[in-house]
Amino acid sequence: MTENKDLKTQVVEFMQTNCDKEIEIKQIRTQAAEKAASFERMAAELKELRKDREKSINERYSLVMEINKKVNLLEEKAQEAIELREQLNEALGSLQDNKKSSSKTEAEGKRYLNLLDQVQKHIKTLLKYLHE
Repeated sequence: MTENKDLKTQVVEFMQTNCDKEIEIKQIRTQAAEKAASFERMAAELKELRKDREKSINERYSLVMEINKKVNLLEEKAQEAIELREQLNEALGSLQDNKKSSSKTEAEGKRYLNLLDQVQKHIKTLLKYLHE
């Protein structure tokens, strides 16, 4: 009978140990599932962050391209202003050679030259600013 009792005790202890192990396994599985879900959320967040980063890079590239177009346009306008100034200088030179021109036209030409000088200075300033 003692043997039976010992055997029963061993079986009960074994079953208790087995139950404890099963409970422990379930807890480990639950923890593993929670960690897997956490990793999946982190992976989704990382993927979203990468998309945002790519979008930001594309927006910045578009802005750079737009700025470059504007810089090119400003450079063209600056060149046009230089050419107009040269034409005005030539016109003023021929006006000075030709004494028939009136002082009013000469004054207007000088004012226009001054205006073009100011425009040219502003364009150069803008170009320097944009290149920086």
